[in-house]
Amino acid sequence: MISSGTDQALQNLINAMGPWWGTLEDFVFFGGLAIVVGALTSMYKSGKQGAPVTKLALFSFVAGVLMTSLPAWMDSLSQTAFQTNAPSALTLNPSSNGTGEYATIVTFVFDVLMLVGLIATVKALLLFRDTSEDRSKMGPAIGHLVGGVVALNMKTMLLSLGATVGGVFQTAITKILGG
Repeated sequence: MISSGTDQALQNLINAMGPWWGTLEDFVFFGGLAIVVGALTSMYKSGKQGAPVTKLALFSFVAGVLMTSLPAWMDSLSQTAFQTNAPSALTLNPSSNGTGEYATIVTFVFDVLMLVGLIATVKALLLFRDTSEDRSKMGPAIGHLVGGVVALNMKTMLLSLGATVGGVFQTAITKILGG
């Protein structure tokens, strides 16, 4: 647990950074994007030469992906691991704050979707590794990566889709997901 003095010091640091905080977030995002592109280029070159993908390229890819979403990771960690209240985008309170008729089923379905998304993302990384020996695995690797990310973020995507479409669709999604 962070002491109140440390918490106050961190808050003062963030307040002092003020307008530079956005610039720092942008710098980290574009740095992560550059690392991802470099790692994918390295994977492609090693695949073209018939050499195995190096661990450095895989770790660079993962680090770059983490850097591109660093603010979201920091918010998630601070709101879930270090706080008692998590933002609604990270929690699932189906149908009237978990008291609805299908709350248990909806929660279970989203837990399974997140597990499938995690498995698909790991499989994508393994397929990216294998593209050095077989270039035909690049398409399935990208497909697994996109599918894994979609499955991991299904609640947010459905709420965004409902807000975009609006009307009865938005009402139904909000009623089911409680968002």
